[in-house]
Amino acid sequence: MFIRVKKVKNGYSQEYEYAYLIQGIWKKRKSNSKHIYHGILGPVYKLSNQLDYSFEDAFHTKFFDFIQTKTTKEIYTQLIVLELINCGFRHKNNVYYKDHIIVDLNRLIVHNQGKDVVLKTKNIGGYICSKTLEELYSFEQIRGRSEGLMLIKKLKQMGIKLEPNDFYELITKIMAN
Repeated sequence: MFIRVKKVKNGYSQEYEYAYLIQGIWKKRKSNSKHIYHGILGPVYKLSNQLDYSFEDAFHTKFFDFIQTKTTKEIYTQLIVLELINCGFRHKNNVYYKDHIIVDLNRLIVHNQGKDVVLKTKNIGGYICSKTLEELYSFEQIRGRSEGLMLIKKLKQMGIKLEPNDFYELITKIMAN
């Protein structure tokens, strides 16, 4: 599954971007793909990275040392928090906010005034929404190569950038659980 963004005009000729969840299926006989629409994720809000903190700068610990004592969920939360902090979000009780946008990492929701939205944090990839949060947090244990590749894809889709050594340590930790 992937996220497709389309521009939509309202009645007042204003243009908005909306994100859709799409599943691509490869047709071997016809040598083409078919895209199946799975729903609207919401309007897209483009955020600029105002800051460029590394994991060590933001949390005053090395990634390797951090993951040794934390659960998979806590690790994912801190990786997402780093993205949100770099985009200028503030927090209170694991709820992050900027303007009217709220990211609640306890309930795994991304809302603007009570409606689902999609945050675009990077030029390529970087989509954070309720659906991508749910999909990321579903990876509590990796049982094989294909699941490891799916985790890489989810992290990239959300704009989370890890050094190769850090990613290796994360995979090792998740496989050990």
